[in-house]
Amino acid sequence: MATINHPLIIKMKGMAQDKRMVYIFMENVEGGDLMGMLSTFKKLDVEYAQFYISQIVLCFEYLHGRDLIYRDLKPENILIDEIGYIKLADFGFIKHLAKDERTYTFCGTPEYIAPEIILNKGYSLAVDYYALGIFVYELLYGRPPFMAANPYEIFQKVLHDKLLFPRDFDKNSKSFVKKLCEHDLSKRLGNMKNGITDIKKHKFFENFDWEQVLGKRLQAVYLPPKKGDQ
Repeated sequence: MATINHPLIIKMKGMAQDKRMVYIFMENVEGGDLMGMLSTFKKLDVEYAQFYISQIVLCFEYLHGRDLIYRDLKPENILIDEIGYIKLADFGFIKHLAKDERTYTFCGTPEYIAPEIILNKGYSLAVDYYALGIFVYELLYGRPPFMAANPYEIFQKVLHDKLLFPRDFDKNSKSFVKKLCEHDLSKRLGNMKNGITDIKKHKFFENFDWEQVLGKRLQAVYLPPKKGDQ
């Protein structure tokens, strides 16, 4: 964690330890999290959603380029800074995993867990791309595609139910989610020969300026209220 240095990922400021506990001091981000924003706006237009989704893609590009699997994407783990950009947080499930390796730990948030994790056959960095697809769906529709009263029922839906889309889902968004949530790993967007480049070149991001986002030069679609203004 201490070696991670990216403008869209929360930074570790230091550590301390006593006889019972290890304390990790993180960068302070005061704009709340994306779930809080979603509870206000319910769902986002495509242009607004692109702003946040693109930043997650850039975070995964950085982490996966260093053989790090994240495994816990969800709106609650995405903090918003004072200028409206994200800080990816909560690295409790992060793990070093080379591209040809598999891991078997069952972890994550039920609505975001990929089918290969549920099947316990070993999984790779590709689970982060599946979670990205669920994240896109939730931003655009206001809730994840597979929901139920308990985790077991959610897992059965993930494994056996088709992805259903509301009528107002545009064609490119639908294609983007379906390809990210593909059960066949050889066809999952991000997990093919061109890697994450395929995600960045999908029509969902047509004419998108990645450098503007990485440099935080694009106007944020939402500014959190300043402390004292709430």
